[in-house]
Amino acid sequence: MSFLLFFLLGNAEAQAPSDSHTVWMSGTKHLHGNAYVAATDQMFITDAELHQIRRYDNFSTATANSTITHAASTSITSGSQGIAYDETNDRLYYMAGSTLYWMDRSFSSTGSKSLGTSNSDLAWRDGELFIIQSSTTNIRVYDTATLTHQRTISAPNSNSWQSLAYDADNDLLWYSYWNSGTPTQWWAIDPTTGTSTAYAAPSGGYWGHGADYNSGELYQSTETRNPDGIRVFSVDCDDDGDGICNDSDNCPTDANSSQADSDGDGTGDACDTCTDSDGDGYGDSSHSASTCASDCDDTDAAINPAATEYCDSVDNDCDGTVDEGDAADASTWYADSDSDTYGNSSKSQPACSQPTGYVADATDCDDTDGNTYPGADEYCDGHDDDCDGDIDEDSAVDVSTWYIDTDSDGFGDAASSDIDCYAPTGWVADATDCDDAESTTYPGAD
Repeated sequence: MSFLLFFLLGNAEAQAPSDSHTVWMSGTKHLHGNAYVAATDQMFITDAELHQIRRYDNFSTATANSTITHAASTSITSGSQGIAYDETNDRLYYMAGSTLYWMDRSFSSTGSKSLGTSNSDLAWRDGELFIIQSSTTNIRVYDTATLTHQRTISAPNSNSWQSLAYDADNDLLWYSYWNSGTPTQWWAIDPTTGTSTAYAAPSGGYWGHGADYNSGELYQSTETRNPDGIRVFSVDCDDDGDGICNDSDNCPTDANSSQADSDGDGTGDACDTCTDSDGDGYGDSSHSASTCASDCDDTDAAINPAATEYCDSVDNDCDGTVDEGDAADASTWYADSDSDTYGNSSKSQPACSQPTGYVADATDCDDTDGNTYPGADEYCDGHDDDCDGDIDEDSAVDVSTWYIDTDSDGFGDAASSDIDCYAPTGWVADATDCDDAESTTYPGAD
């Protein structure tokens, strides 16, 4: 069996799906809907005669024309038809007449809601349920959060026993019907605009009551009565031809069979406009599609062109230099022209490392004299040698002792002395006057 099936996805032409094989479902009597759960490789089917949902495990490993046995089942309301799996809420939906039922994959946490109109098959797209209304064959779209009707897609035909599947790789709905044993007719429907394209029916005469899709394979319920089966068709799902279906491809329009994703953001390097491994907003320019500003180290979020430079032997701001003077923690160094290890506060330079001729100190009061600095010996030389703001104070190492000369005879009183760099008025260097109150009394007087 084969399709003469071609459709347009946007402006790109896709290849025709091809008839692949059948997997027979042991014990089924009236297989209607099917829903495949890729995460667990489980196929769920509704059987309208047994009034059951059956679960078949390891579906993808079943070989062509093999028969598989169900692993679990649960009884459901009679009149059941389509079934769909909601990946977001991990929920199975199925229709029985006008009522929508749901349960989890363990057949618990059940619920139901009347939709007010009889329906057949259904399909799920994130946030939406597409349900075929039996009376009109139109597709009614429901919000999965509230299960309220949002809009309607006109049916491409009015035949009965419709089936519906959502193709996430090509973002389209597969719609088909069976009528009196004639071969199934297929349509591809844009789920947003409702635009549909009809394709040739396959040969054979299989009855199609339900459908589902997964990663390049279209599953159609095939009713031949005891057992029924799932007919598998290969569907083109790979726009860029790299062997990976669009829905799983991290660059669906750019061939990248390796699926390399350096920054782990879900978008492959081949099409990532900002391959940013460290998440700092600056990308690795080595990737061809990257258009964001280049990062010089895409493994460290603290390193990028807008980062603050620090004294850490790393080019933090990506300017090509390391530990420059504008680093946030750079030290201020002061010129030491006289090499006395004390610096000139009026001549400074910021730097991470001590520049030649500079020191961390800024207390030198005369950077032209190596003998002048804080803590130096003070001398009686008319200069502030120790940088304390005073000149020739009494603490000078060469200070003199002076004696009072009250009688101005040039000889001082040893009992009254003072130290100073220079003789105070009324004081002399001599200390030999024996009577400083009598100017005619002094050593050598008559």
